[in-house]
Amino acid sequence: RLQIEAYFFRHFHEEVDVTDFAHKFHVTPRYSNTLLRETYGLSFSAKLLQTRLENAKLLLTYSDRNVSEICTLCGFETSSYFYSVFRREAGVTPSEYRRQHPGRAGVFFDPETIIRLIG
Repeated sequence: RLQIEAYFFRHFHEEVDVTDFAHKFHVTPRYSNTLLRETYGLSFSAKLLQTRLENAKLLLTYSDRNVSEICTLCGFETSSYFYSVFRREAGVTPSEYRRQHPGRAGVFFDPETIIRLIG
């Protein structure tokens, strides 16, 4: 499970698919989705989206990056898709989420670490 989490953290900002994941773990794409469903109850694309949203929430809370930058840093192709999926999953827009979750950069989380890793 830790290796899977690491894979998603290292690649959430990239354009990856289940074939890339399968290649990394030396399994078939079909088995990859079976493995992910057994482990997380999610398909590859759903797990990737979950990871992107988790990191977007961290950046919204603990960085002063604008929403458009966060969208790009987290691997979303368009800001309209980011806003749409964020609102659907979080129940609020990214800006509303930021207002509801005021954090201080560097207190518990260093957003620049994520930015360095994915930048």
